[in-house]
Amino acid sequence: MWKEFLVGADDDGMKPSSIWYRIGTLYQAADAHEMALEAFYRSESIGTDDELVSETGRRVQESLEALGKFAALKHELSGRVGLNEDAGEQGGEVVAEIGLQKITRVELDRQIEASIENQLAMFAGQLPAEQRKQQKEAMLKQFAGDQQRLQFLNSYIVQEILYRKARESKLIEDPSVRAQLRDAERNLLARQLMENELSGKVYITDADMSVYYEARKEDYLEPATAALSHIVVADEEGAGKVIERILAGEEFAALAGELSIDGATKEGGGEIAAPVVEGQPLPGVAVPAASLAPLFAAKAGDILDNPVQSEAGFHVFQVREKTPARQKPFEEVRSQIHAELYRQKERELQARLLDDLREEFDVVIHQGAFAAPAPQE
Repeated sequence: MWKEFLVGADDDGMKPSSIWYRIGTLYQAADAHEMALEAFYRSESIGTDDELVSETGRRVQESLEALGKFAALKHELSGRVGLNEDAGEQGGEVVAEIGLQKITRVELDRQIEASIENQLAMFAGQLPAEQRKQQKEAMLKQFAGDQQRLQFLNSYIVQEILYRKARESKLIEDPSVRAQLRDAERNLLARQLMENELSGKVYITDADMSVYYEARKEDYLEPATAALSHIVVADEEGAGKVIERILAGEEFAALAGELSIDGATKEGGGEIAAPVVEGQPLPGVAVPAASLAPLFAAKAGDILDNPVQSEAGFHVFQVREKTPARQKPFEEVRSQIHAELYRQKERELQARLLDDLREEFDVVIHQGAFAAPAPQE
C-alpha cells in the first residue's frame, strides 16, 4: 500500500523523501527498527530538505540504539560531522565523551533539570505552582558546584553505558525482562493517563482554602508544651518525703542529684531534655498523657503535689517552663491546606474517573469468590 502511495506522491504534492520518512516513523513506532532504518536511508538518499535530513538522522540513531547496534551508531555519528565536530560551538564546552558521542555542558544542564522535573512530577499538585518553582530553583542550586555536577555526570554515564551493554547483549529479548518492561509500561501508561485526566481539572481558590481552614481550625492548633525536671524514687512514701523537703525550701536540682534513681537525668539536676507536649506521653518514659495533665494547669516553677507512677518508679515533677497552645494563622498553613485540599479533590476526581472506566469496560468483581473478612475483635 505504501509503495502505491509513493507512485502518486508527486501528484499529491508530497515528496517521495517525505513519504519514506513517514513510513520509517510508522515502522519505528511499531518497533520494527530494521525496516524503519531501510525507510529512513531511502528518504535520505533522495531527500534535499535540510530540516528533514536532520530529523531523519536523529531517527536513524534512535533505531540503531534500539537495536543495540552501537558499533554502527559510532559510524553513523562519525559520518554526521555536523552533529559532533562542532559540538563545542553548538552546545558549549564538551565535558565528557562516550565513544563519538559528546556530552556538552549545556546537555549536562538539560539532563540535571530533566531529572529534577521528573522528581517534582511525583508531587504534582501537592504544592502551589509558585512553591514548586521555588523548590525546583532550590534543587538546581544543589548542582551549582562543579563537584555536584561531576557526581551527576558520572551517574548519568554509568546508567548510559550499562544501558548500551544491555542492548548489545540482547537482554531486551529475555522473557523475564520483557515481562518486567510490559509491567513497567502498563504502570507508566496507567499513571500517565490518570495525570492527563486530572491535569488542569483541580482548582483551589483562596475562598476554598479559607473555608477549609475555618472548618478545621483545631487541626492547626499547636499544642502547649512544658519543660520538666523530675526526681525518680523507688516508692510512693519516698516521693512524699522528697516533696516535703522541696516545700521546706531545699533545691530541686540538688535533691535530684542526691536521691533520684534515674541515671539519665540525676547528674543534670533532674532536667528532662525533650519537652512534653500536651496530650502526649512523656518521651522516653512510660508515663501516660492523662497523668501529665496537671502539669499544664500548673505554673512555671511549680511542683506537682502528687507523684506520678511509672515502671521506673515514682516521679516528682517540677515545671521549669511552659509554652501555651497557639492557633497557627491561615498564612502559616496556607501551603499545607492547599496540598490537603488538592489531594481531597483529586481523590474525588479519581473516584469518578475509575467509576466511569469500570462501566466503560464492563468490570464485574464476583465478591462471592472471596472469603468474607474476619470480624475484628
